[in-house]
Amino acid sequence: MTFNQARQIRLQIEKDVEQLRNRVRMLKTEEMRAMKKIDQTRKKTRTFLELQAKNDEDFRRKTHEAEAQKRLMQHKQSLNAERHSKAIRDVRVRSSEVHSNKMNAVADFRATKNALKSQLRDSNVNTANKNHEQRHNVQMQQQLGVVRQNEYMMKKQLEARRDTNEKANHMTKQIYDYEQEAQQLEKMEADLLVKLQET
Repeated sequence: MTFNQARQIRLQIEKDVEQLRNRVRMLKTEEMRAMKKIDQTRKKTRTFLELQAKNDEDFRRKTHEAEAQKRLMQHKQSLNAERHSKAIRDVRVRSSEVHSNKMNAVADFRATKNALKSQLRDSNVNTANKNHEQRHNVQMQQQLGVVRQNEYMMKKQLEARRDTNEKANHMTKQIYDYEQEAQQLEKMEADLLVKLQET
């Protein structure tokens, strides 16, 4: 082998080696880029999984809160219904008591009236004027007793009716407030479910 041939072979080998070195550098560069992309993908995947887990936990928590709120609303509605029934029963009992008191007062008044009449018949009066005055006084007392009795009964009936109306209005307002709150909560829940589904 001549010197020139050996020189050409060496130059060719150096050229091939340099090309191999360049290709190796390029491959290492591509490998670094690929590893960097893999790390970024892993980070994004880990972040996505953490976010998904957080969203799932938020959804479970909000669902639990919504169910608890629903149970609370049902409990409140049950209590309100029970209070309403109790108020109606109380009104009926009071009406019955008022009626009974009225009948007792009438019976007492009649008994008193009969007793007065009996006393007037049994008593010995000396003068017609005294008898007339006594009868007049008895009639005035009777009329006054009737008036007072009627006023008392009307007052009790008005108080019972006013109390019933106030309780009914209060319960109606509570029911309306609860219905409005329930509608707002249902709308909020629907919006949250849509947002979660979109997410």
